[in-house]
Amino acid sequence: MVFYIPKQLVIFIEQNLSIKDELRLRLRLIFPDGQEVNYQVPVMKYWEYSREKILEQKLYPLLPLQVFMLRYQMEKIKNRKNHTEQELRELIQRAQQIVESISNEAVGLFQAEEIDGEDLHKMLLANEELFRYLGTFKKIIGQFPYITKFKI
Repeated sequence: MVFYIPKQLVIFIEQNLSIKDELRLRLRLIFPDGQEVNYQVPVMKYWEYSREKILEQKLYPLLPLQVFMLRYQMEKIKNRKNHTEQELRELIQRAQQIVESISNEAVGLFQAEEIDGEDLHKMLLANEELFRYLGTFKKIIGQFPYITKFKI
């Protein structure tokens, strides 16, 4: 009998110093001799990947996560009582620029036949949903009229 285990990867999106470079799982296969097999799952620390590195390694479906990297900054601002409308506006504008850039990149990948139409659709949808997710920080965003529904 042959037992195949697909290649696995754990992706951590937000930075955390306690995250190691690999996860160790201890599998005990039940053989007559009691053989043990140690299986290691590699870890991807997304915050270490620039947009360029993602493109270089052809990890295209991960591009929309770039906008999610602003979540920590938004959370930090949200927790400050003296935040200004200007710093919020700048952060939202930065998020919108990232979303537009990733959308244009996805269209370019489709035109270059690097991704198919279904992948393009999923990437654009993910891009829009992640941007909307940032909009759920109601205490920050909900009170400012300059933030409207973003259209791709």
